[in-house]
Amino acid sequence: MVKPTGEQAAGIEFELLRTYPLCVAVTPAHPFAHLKSVPLEKVAAEPLIGVCRSEFPEYYRNLNRIFAPIGAKPRFAVECESGSSLLFQVEAGRGF
Repeated sequence: MVKPTGEQAAGIEFELLRTYPLCVAVTPAHPFAHLKSVPLEKVAAEPLIGVCRSEFPEYYRNLNRIFAPIGAKPRFAVECESGSSLLFQVEAGRGF
């Protein structure tokens, strides 16, 4: 899970069990689909599709932290309410 901040985490102890690499989802026709890795600078230049900001504010805080070292802010084209609608938007080519 994403570790909450502030009052949401008060009194809760978190232990890191495992980490996973960050990934982007693109259509098979996208130029990035055949790359082994995509530099963060290239991701920052593309429109992103994310989850609903009001329901997942920590998602956006984490993405801002990820993009901070390159001096960029993620640029969102679409916010989705579910994982299936997020994948639909990727398939439609509205971002990744």
